[in-house]
Amino acid sequence: MLRPASLIPLLALALSLAACETTIEQGCLSGPCGSDAAGQGAAGGDDAPDCSATPDTGSYPCEVYEVLKARCHTCHKPPDQGGILFSLLTFEDTRVAADDGLLRIDEIRDAVETRRMPPLGTTLTADEEQVLLDWLDGCGQPLPEGEGCECNDPAACP
Repeated sequence: MLRPASLIPLLALALSLAACETTIEQGCLSGPCGSDAAGQGAAGGDDAPDCSATPDTGSYPCEVYEVLKARCHTCHKPPDQGGILFSLLTFEDTRVAADDGLLRIDEIRDAVETRRMPPLGTTLTADEEQVLLDWLDGCGQPLPEGEGCECNDPAACP
């Protein structure tokens, strides 16, 4: 049985999908609906943040890194270390363009919002999900290099 509080994320997802003007294949990551993590501006809306000034280098905020370390780094480590698809050990990993031209940070947002990740029966706690969504809503800003937390030696992480 669903509790009323558990319906809120489902309702938000349904509303965002209903407002989407793109096709299913395109999704809403870069289209006119959803937030604008890539900084390109949502069509018809001035409320999306302009993320174009987000630096390409820096460090993860520690609370973000701790969630990634606990829930993502098992798979998202360098491919030569048995990683799947791409690494998320450093902030710079989020600023790499994916195959579809979006930044990986856009893929992270989609994976968190749709609860597609983490897979294999592991889920983010409500607090972990909120930490990631709050960070992503703020354009995924890094802390200055050395002031945050991240894996500085990929050979030893995680």
